[in-house]
Amino acid sequence: IGIVELRGEDRLLLGMNAARQTRFSLIAGYVSHGESLEEAFEREVFEEAARRVSEISYVASQPWPVSGSLMLGMRGVTEDELPQGETDGELSQTIWASPLEIIDNKIPLAPPGSIAHDMIHAWARSKQQ
Repeated sequence: IGIVELRGEDRLLLGMNAARQTRFSLIAGYVSHGESLEEAFEREVFEEAARRVSEISYVASQPWPVSGSLMLGMRGVTEDELPQGETDGELSQTIWASPLEIIDNKIPLAPPGSIAHDMIHAWARSKQQ
């Protein structure tokens, strides 16, 4: 799961899951056999949002009891404001959110206690300083 920031802009890419269309969250997925964390994040962002991401780094982790997994928080940047191809359909929509939209709760987001919530709000606060 991770932060995808538009290069040179204070905008964060968020997606809404097609199966649960109630809130926006970060782009997420699973690591395939033989992939590094960075490769998995790059692949998942392109599959789900059709954006190319670079400068990928690790941020944090959180146990994820829903699937018995460990959620690994990553971050990267993209120059792709618009999708660069077809997506896998896992997301019903993607948006670019500003720090103010996040801080003012103008967008329904992942719930408190989740790594997505923590990362989204930490990103927004860092842009307000």
